[in-house]
Amino acid sequence: MCSSDLDGEYVVNMGDVADAIFFVKSGELVCHTGERNHADKIRLTTGAVFGESCLEPDGEKTRKANVVAVGKVTTLKLTAAGFAEQLGALGDVVASNFKRKVMEAFGED
Repeated sequence: MCSSDLDGEYVVNMGDVADAIFFVKSGELVCHTGERNHADKIRLTTGAVFGESCLEPDGEKTRKANVVAVGKVTTLKLTAAGFAEQLGALGDVVASNFKRKVMEAFGED
């Protein structure tokens, strides 16, 4: 499913059920866990993927951050069930990629 969002619109809300992975088709988003202060933000741009924690087989199924549009953004949404149906279970690969992204974003080795 393709979705267009405008500046300031929340694409994902922290605490929501994590049931889909998103692909940034165009634009920019910011991820944060704060109360709109964006203190711990990560920026995502065209080509980025987020929400992959929904694919972890034993992962917690709630969103860990807010994802907010910066300007006009187009995302593609693929449900976890649709992903598994099309590509099979890739939980280990997804978990590793997710951890790497978080470590890089926060400068940890």
